[in-house]
Amino acid sequence: AQTAKQVIDQKIHEAERDVVLAEFEKKIGNLVTGTVIKADPYKLVVGIGRAEAICPADEEIKNEILPLGVKKLFLLKQILRDDSGKSEIILSRRDNEFIAQLFAREVPEVGNRTVTIEKIARTPGQRTKIAVSSKQAGVDPVGSCIGQKGSRIQAVLSELPSEEKVDVVAYNKNVNLFIISALSPAQNIEIEDIKNGIARVTVPEDQLALAIGSGGENVHLAGVLTDLDIKINGRKTEDKSIKN
Repeated sequence: AQTAKQVIDQKIHEAERDVVLAEFEKKIGNLVTGTVIKADPYKLVVGIGRAEAICPADEEIKNEILPLGVKKLFLLKQILRDDSGKSEIILSRRDNEFIAQLFAREVPEVGNRTVTIEKIARTPGQRTKIAVSSKQAGVDPVGSCIGQKGSRIQAVLSELPSEEKVDVVAYNKNVNLFIISALSPAQNIEIEDIKNGIARVTVPEDQLALAIGSGGENVHLAGVLTDLDIKINGRKTEDKSIKN
């Protein structure tokens, strides 16, 4: 009798698990709130509703320490099933889609697709550049993402490690203009030429450090956004002050 009961219990347990998994299937590609239950060097075990999920080390943000019991947003990336029918819910905080979904959550224009995220370049935990556009007249895609007094971008940043900076730049089909916006916050950028996937640009010497960024991060991410290898040189600014 015991074994029959065990079989029935197991069947009920499996049926319940299938119902829970079916719920999560619908949420793939969306954000879920999870509580960190366990952590080891290979993964985090995260409680999401009635299920447990895994955030593997390569889906975590490098150097981000999430203490046990902390609640965080995760991207529900996929559900993996093995041959024996076992399944695992995989979460991510370093996937680019995590950033896209944060913006969709905080920026109504991204949520309703008035503003389109064209491309994301990210070094998780350090810096992200996100290129946005809008086909709707009168909508400023960058302004929409930043919000009044930076309210929307602050809401996005509050979900990321404090060291991670996010630049929102205007996408442009004109590659020269796109390079210029991708290299922001540097200004007065001039495009010398673009050949064989290499863009040569110059900036005033006082903008050089900004254009390159700490450890080359700014120019690297701008290159990822524009699909170009960007080479930057400084140029001397002419002294236009009149000497007596």
